[in-house]
Amino acid sequence: MNRTTRHSLVAFAAALLAPLASATQADPRVDLQCLAFFYGRDYFVLRSGRAQMIVQADRADLGPAFTYLLFDAENAKQSTRKDRALNFLPDEGFVSSALQVELGGHAFDALGQNTDTRWVIEDGIPAVEAVWWAGGVRVRERITAISCAQTFRRSVRLAGVHLSGEESVKVRLALPPGPCQREGDILLQSGHCACLALAVLCKSAAGGYPVEVAASRGKIEIGPITLAPKAEADINTLLARDELNL
Repeated sequence: MNRTTRHSLVAFAAALLAPLASATQADPRVDLQCLAFFYGRDYFVLRSGRAQMIVQADRADLGPAFTYLLFDAENAKQSTRKDRALNFLPDEGFVSSALQVELGGHAFDALGQNTDTRWVIEDGIPAVEAVWWAGGVRVRERITAISCAQTFRRSVRLAGVHLSGEESVKVRLALPPGPCQREGDILLQSGHCACLALAVLCKSAAGGYPVEVAASRGKIEIGPITLAPKAEADINTLLARDELNL
């Protein structure tokens, strides 16, 4: 992606994401996360049909450094503010969109100072990539829009780059807090204007990784995954959106 195209996308995202000033937030970091401009902040815009995802990458320590906001691309009023995103909650923003990796009983997410983000091409399709560390495990996330299906693929690669022995690793993904239900390995949530679905797309060829869908907590947990030094494990997930009463 050339410099002109990248600057155009950033300008487009900034125009959509007007500053949000609210004194009602429980966590003051939410206000900083919702500013359109902040030191080291970058945006990546993906669209699949009517679903628009704006990925936010932060260099400052304001919470998870790699998150996203989900909008209805055909609803101009909704997409002018971050607090109108489908996955935004007033007391915690959009942190539920962050990937979490558990290693040695400790939960890790992307931190600004050790996360690198960029555009890449995967199978001829642009994808947003974030690379960060969970202890001795290198985590690579890639998010890709799937055609016009209102669906996004999030692929995760775990690499035991600095492990000294085998470790048990778990990966967690979530939907925003709210009533959810389970359909097999799919987590479903119906909001006031959309239905969101989170699913594990592929499992390992060697028997599959355990998948736990916790509807009461709005989370999907993949693992435990036994990761050896220098070995890799791949997980593919889908986030889909559908309209309700729009």
